Amino acid sequence: MTSIDDLNKTQLILLVLLVTFVTSIATGIITTTLLAEAPVSVTQTINRVVERTIETVAPENLTAKYVLSADDKKLLEAVNRAISISVEIKEKGAATSSPSILGIIVSEDGLIVASAKGITSSSTYMAILPSNATVDLELVRAEEEDNTAVFKIKKNTGTETGQ
Repeated sequence: MTSIDDLNKTQLILLVLLVTFVTSIATGIITTTLLAEAPVSVTQTINRVVERTIETVAPENLTAKYVLSADDKKLLEAVNRAISISVEIKEKGAATSSPSILGIIVSEDGLIVASAKGITSSSTYMAILPSNATVDLELVRAEEEDNTAVFKIKKNTGTETGQ
């Protein structure tokens, strides 16, 4: 089991973001629940205070300057790299509202790894690349035990979407 002392800076930042996110959601749920049960006069008073606070606190010219440290730049580069190798996998011929799966390109010859949830060998799939090009995919394997699916991009199938 990993202790907090074993985490690197990036992992600590992600952990803090996760805790902050969960805390903010919990705070929102509790606040909404309490306001739903409060009398109307209390709700009106809170709304007036919030409106006046926003009017006085909101700055007119909001400009923030933040200097990226070397670690921040590395994290930003990693996020940009992850975005550039991410693809959206959809079942071909399915309705546009059908759910898509996030996949990651893991090799130069077009192997893509994704979650195997909802993947069937009887269906055909396509991927939408970061450039908005669509490519047909061949399902190499889908393992429910480890919840991974591996696809291969079929050659000479790219088309532009949205044109």
